[in-house]
Amino acid sequence: MDLSAIPTTELLARAAEAARTHPAIDDDDIWPMIYELHERPEPAVYAAAARWIESPLLGHRRLGTYVIADLGYEREYPFADLSEPLLLARLQDRDALVVATAVSALGQHMRGPTEALCALGGHEVKEVRMAVARSLADREDGVGTSTLIALCADPEVEVRRLAANALASETQEDTEEVRLALVRCLADEDRETRDEAIFGLAMLDDPRVDEALRAALAQPDSSEIVQMAAMRWDDRRRTQTLQ
Repeated sequence: MDLSAIPTTELLARAAEAARTHPAIDDDDIWPMIYELHERPEPAVYAAAARWIESPLLGHRRLGTYVIADLGYEREYPFADLSEPLLLARLQDRDALVVATAVSALGQHMRGPTEALCALGGHEVKEVRMAVARSLADREDGVGTSTLIALCADPEVEVRRLAANALASETQEDTEEVRLALVRCLADEDRETRDEAIFGLAMLDDPRVDEALRAALAQPDSSEIVQMAAMRWDDRRRTQTLQ
């Protein structure tokens, strides 16, 4: 269904009613409306989302958080500054999905103190910890490093993957603690987590990656990230040979 021709006022009313009657935000009609609202970074849309996000109704709080998270994503989140205090308040919400979405939004918007995100690294709900790992990936202040290292040992594989990916990114500082965390990830039972660690250590020119990289390349279906790590590792060895 094409929603682009529907006036914003009507679209907001429809979304609010759908969220009221389906607080889980799992109705097939709700998400197309949310996506359409993301494409309309207008003051009226932000004002409605700001009201919803503070509502006592769970469906409206979820709706408001979902809308604010990606509102105007193609225009670098024009309401990010206004949204920051609203999203920070939702970090204490009693609904874990609201919390996780707020964490993700703060990460996408690059707003909020890193310490506030790190404080949720031990949250009991997996989706919140996943959001923390994902949101810390682009923070360059080094504050989240210890949280990411801890999340690399999380009992949930999805969390470990994201934490290893974050530690392997160029935004993280190069310390022995980071390297050791990635080395430990080389023994993870999950292949994707191991591959993230291989990539990170190869980018850091850490010789401890050599055996794991060789083993990964010996697999008939080695991943693209392992292939990228191998290219970096081969470049390193060629450079050493020329020196």
